[in-house]
Amino acid sequence: MLEKQGIEKRHVQTDFVRIEPRFEKTFGVGPASYVVRRDIVVTITDLKKLEILIAEAVKLGINSAYNFTLMTSEPRKHRDAARLLAAQAAKEKATLLAQAVGAAVGPALNIEEHSVGMPMGTRHAAPPNMTEQAGGGEARQVFSAGEISVRASVSVTFALQ
Repeated sequence: MLEKQGIEKRHVQTDFVRIEPRFEKTFGVGPASYVVRRDIVVTITDLKKLEILIAEAVKLGINSAYNFTLMTSEPRKHRDAARLLAAQAAKEKATLLAQAVGAAVGPALNIEEHSVGMPMGTRHAAPPNMTEQAGGGEARQVFSAGEISVRASVSVTFALQ
Protein backbone atom coordinates (compact mmCIF):
# COMPACT_ATOMS: atom_id res chain seq x y z
CA MET A 1 0.00 0.00 0.00
CA LEU A 2 2.81 2.42 0.84
CA GLU A 3 4.67 1.71 -2.38
CA LYS A 4 1.45 2.34 -4.32
CA GLN A 5 1.37 5.85 -2.83
CA GLY A 6 4.99 6.51 -3.79
CA ILE A 7 6.47 6.09 -0.30
CA GLU A 8 10.07 4.89 -0.60
CA LYS A 9 11.19 1.93 1.55
CA ARG A 10 13.77 4.14 3.26
CA HIS A 11 10.87 6.23 4.65
CA VAL A 12 9.24 3.26 6.41
CA GLN A 13 10.67 2.04 9.71
CA THR A 14 9.45 -0.42 12.31
CA ASP A 15 9.40 1.50 15.57
CA PHE A 16 8.80 -1.46 17.87
CA VAL A 17 6.91 -4.73 18.22
CA ARG A 18 4.92 -5.72 21.32
CA ILE A 19 3.63 -9.18 22.19
CA GLU A 20 1.00 -9.15 24.91
CA PRO A 21 -0.45 -12.33 26.44
CA ARG A 22 -4.22 -12.47 26.95
CA PHE A 23 -5.55 -14.63 29.77
CA GLU A 24 -9.00 -16.16 30.22
CA LYS A 25 -11.04 -15.12 33.23
CA THR A 26 -10.64 -18.64 34.59
CA PHE A 27 -6.97 -18.59 35.37
CA GLY A 28 -5.56 -21.43 33.33
CA VAL A 29 -2.04 -22.69 32.97
CA GLY A 30 -0.93 -20.12 30.40
CA PRO A 31 -2.16 -17.39 28.11
CA ALA A 32 -5.27 -18.12 26.07
CA SER A 33 -3.95 -16.00 23.21
CA TYR A 34 -1.51 -13.27 22.30
CA VAL A 35 -1.94 -9.86 20.76
CA VAL A 36 0.93 -8.71 18.57
CA ARG A 37 1.27 -5.02 17.80
CA ARG A 38 3.71 -3.53 15.37
CA ASP A 39 4.23 0.20 15.24
CA ILE A 40 5.76 1.73 12.15
CA VAL A 41 6.98 5.21 11.38
CA VAL A 42 6.27 6.53 7.90
CA THR A 43 7.83 9.73 6.65
CA ILE A 44 5.96 11.60 3.96
CA THR A 45 6.88 14.87 2.32
CA ASP A 46 3.47 15.64 0.84
CA LEU A 47 0.80 16.31 3.47
CA LYS A 48 -1.94 15.59 0.89
CA LYS A 49 -0.86 11.93 0.90
CA LEU A 50 -1.46 11.54 4.64
CA GLU A 51 -5.22 11.35 4.48
CA ILE A 52 -5.10 8.99 1.49
CA LEU A 53 -2.70 6.72 3.41
CA ILE A 54 -4.95 6.72 6.47
CA ALA A 55 -8.02 5.83 4.40
CA GLU A 56 -6.13 3.00 2.66
CA ALA A 57 -4.80 1.69 5.97
CA VAL A 58 -8.32 1.59 7.44
CA LYS A 59 -9.53 -0.36 4.41
CA LEU A 60 -6.73 -2.86 5.04
CA GLY A 61 -7.75 -3.30 8.68
CA ILE A 62 -5.59 -0.92 10.71
CA ASN A 63 -7.18 -0.44 14.10
CA SER A 64 -5.13 2.39 15.56
CA ALA A 65 -3.21 5.37 14.30
CA TYR A 66 -1.60 7.97 16.50
CA ASN A 67 1.18 10.51 16.97
CA PHE A 68 1.09 12.22 13.63
CA THR A 69 3.93 14.71 13.94
CA LEU A 70 4.46 17.54 11.48
CA MET A 71 8.08 18.63 11.20
CA THR A 72 10.15 20.81 8.93
CA SER A 73 12.26 19.15 6.26
CA GLU A 74 15.02 21.72 6.88
CA PRO A 75 15.54 21.71 10.65
CA ARG A 76 19.15 22.93 10.60
CA LYS A 77 18.35 25.94 8.42
CA HIS A 78 15.49 27.07 10.65
CA ARG A 79 17.29 26.31 13.91
CA ASP A 80 20.31 28.35 12.77
CA ALA A 81 18.05 31.28 11.87
CA ALA A 82 16.41 31.06 15.31
CA ARG A 83 19.84 30.96 16.99
CA LEU A 84 20.90 34.10 15.12
CA LEU A 85 17.72 35.92 16.13
CA ALA A 86 18.16 34.81 19.77
CA ALA A 87 21.75 36.09 19.86
CA GLN A 88 20.69 39.42 18.33
CA ALA A 89 17.87 39.72 20.86
CA ALA A 90 20.34 39.03 23.69
CA LYS A 91 22.59 41.85 22.51
CA GLU A 92 19.65 44.25 22.12
CA LYS A 93 18.44 43.45 25.63
CA ALA A 94 21.94 43.83 27.08
CA THR A 95 22.35 47.18 25.31
CA LEU A 96 19.04 48.46 26.67
CA LEU A 97 19.88 47.38 30.23
CA ALA A 98 23.43 48.74 30.04
CA GLN A 99 22.14 52.13 28.84
CA ALA A 100 19.73 52.20 31.80
CA VAL A 101 22.71 52.14 34.18
CA GLY A 102 24.94 54.47 32.17
CA ALA A 103 27.17 51.80 30.63
CA ALA A 104 27.80 50.39 27.19
CA VAL A 105 27.95 46.80 26.03
CA GLY A 106 31.42 45.49 25.32
CA PRO A 107 32.45 42.24 23.63
CA ALA A 108 30.74 38.95 24.38
CA LEU A 109 32.63 36.97 27.02
CA ASN A 110 30.53 33.81 26.99
CA ILE A 111 27.75 32.37 24.83
CA GLU A 112 25.66 29.36 25.82
CA GLU A 113 22.84 27.71 23.95
CA HIS A 114 20.03 26.03 25.84
CA SER A 115 18.58 23.01 24.05
CA VAL A 116 14.96 23.36 23.01
CA GLY A 117 14.47 20.27 20.82
CA MET A 118 13.58 19.64 17.20
CA PRO A 119 11.58 22.15 15.18
CA MET A 120 8.20 20.53 14.87
CA GLY A 121 4.54 21.23 14.83
CA THR A 122 1.78 19.65 16.78
CA ARG A 123 1.29 15.98 17.48
CA HIS A 124 -2.09 14.81 16.30
CA ALA A 125 -4.23 11.88 17.35
CA ALA A 126 -6.01 9.80 14.75
CA PRO A 127 -8.40 11.91 12.68
CA PRO A 128 -12.02 11.55 13.76
CA ASN A 129 -13.26 10.74 10.26
CA MET A 130 -10.91 7.82 9.51
CA THR A 131 -13.85 5.46 9.07
CA GLU A 132 -15.78 7.91 6.92
CA GLN A 133 -12.79 8.27 4.60
CA ALA A 134 -12.38 4.52 4.32
CA GLY A 135 -16.07 4.04 3.63
CA GLY A 136 -15.75 5.59 0.21
CA GLY A 137 -17.18 8.97 1.09
CA GLU A 138 -15.40 12.11 0.04
CA ALA A 139 -12.34 12.62 2.23
CA ARG A 140 -12.24 16.05 3.76
CA GLN A 141 -9.00 17.62 4.88
CA VAL A 142 -8.18 16.78 8.48
CA PHE A 143 -4.55 17.91 8.67
CA SER A 144 -3.20 21.31 7.72
CA ALA A 145 0.46 22.21 8.03
CA GLY A 146 0.01 25.69 9.45
CA GLU A 147 3.17 27.16 10.92
CA ILE A 148 5.87 25.18 12.62
CA SER A 149 7.44 26.77 15.66
CA VAL A 150 11.24 26.88 15.84
CA ARG A 151 12.83 28.16 19.04
CA ALA A 152 16.32 28.93 20.21
CA SER A 153 17.45 30.05 23.61
CA VAL A 154 20.86 31.57 24.30
CA SER A 155 22.58 33.24 27.23
CA VAL A 156 25.27 35.76 26.43
CA THR A 157 27.57 37.39 28.96
CA PHE A 158 28.90 40.77 27.80
CA ALA A 159 31.62 42.93 29.22
CA LEU A 160 30.43 46.36 30.32
CA GLN A 161 32.27 49.52 29.32
